Amino acid sequence: MKELRCLAFSEEEVTRAVIELMNKLRRSLPRGTIDKILYQEILDTVEATLIIRDDDGKEHSVKLTEQEVSASLVNYCLSRQIPLPRQSARYLRVIDGDLSLVLDQDHSLPSVSAKKPGRDVQPP
Repeated sequence: MKELRCLAFSEEEVTRAVIELMNKLRRSLPRGTIDKILYQEILDTVEATLIIRDDDGKEHSVKLTEQEVSASLVNYCLSRQIPLPRQSARYLRVIDGDLSLVLDQDHSLPSVSAKKPGRDVQPP
């Protein structure tokens, strides 16, 4: 059995998540306001580009890898005490225009042998 959990984030939540992680890692972004976030799906990954407008109206773009965005969202959830399974595969998808963190957990049962459990009885 597999369990899939999908957490969808608004653009505002993704923005907060990215800013929080960048501050935590002491990485700087260009000064200004994040106008929008563009998502690009490439094969099985999602990259994000932040469009930042500075005080002079000039646009700057900052590309983030799937690992950076995923780490931002995980950090965002953990800082808000949203439980996430530790043993799950995590990947990003864009669903209906929203960025989603998909948690894929395998609950497979161990293979069952043909022999039933119990004591072996030896013939007399």
